[in-house]
Amino acid sequence: MNMKKIALACALGFSANAAFAAVSATASITCGSGTNQFGYGFGYSTTPTINVTVNTGADAGKPGLFWLGVLTPDQQTALVLPLNGRWEKYQGGLYPPQGRYDNGLPASISLQIPVPSYDPENGQVFNSSPTTTAQYIGYSVYVGHGALDSKSLKLVADRRAYLDSIREERIAQGRWSPHYDNDDQYKWALAQKDMTDSNKWGAVLSIPFINCQPDDQGG
Repeated sequence: MNMKKIALACALGFSANAAFAAVSATASITCGSGTNQFGYGFGYSTTPTINVTVNTGADAGKPGLFWLGVLTPDQQTALVLPLNGRWEKYQGGLYPPQGRYDNGLPASISLQIPVPSYDPENGQVFNSSPTTTAQYIGYSVYVGHGALDSKSLKLVADRRAYLDSIREERIAQGRWSPHYDNDDQYKWALAQKDMTDSNKWGAVLSIPFINCQPDDQGG
């Protein structure tokens, strides 16, 4: 059996400020692993898979977040891959991150994920596994990462100290919100600001046509 496979690779060099230079990312799309699908003929039907590798440069070792998303050709709809690993439609606000690295970003982040199953007619994301990219030709794959430097970590610590100092008083006044009890959203916002302000994001791949159905060798 001949497996249909195509790989389209591209490299993107990000140029930001002097403290953050020569950050790069590579991306490709290939046919991933699959199972017997006799309805298509004898062989294996697999799912087109997005493969990305991002080098974090000088941010390696700093706490941070990693993002992966797909943008439609008309740039009106974005699909994001959050921490739970299930594609979803972006609804506004902070971008849901794909990876969280409290103990420090690795020097290199690699990810292999099936293309999203998105129906533009009704705007829904499904959990099915497409066997071709016919519906996604021209969609752009974006990646990005943001880090918390010493200045950001001090902002987090100062905010936490202030909130802790007023917590009991605000609770007694009925003016305390439960989300003040942790710093996750504040860190999220700071990491995203670092990503956008320092240009640590960009498109790494325009999805081409790839057919991962097996060759028809019988019924």
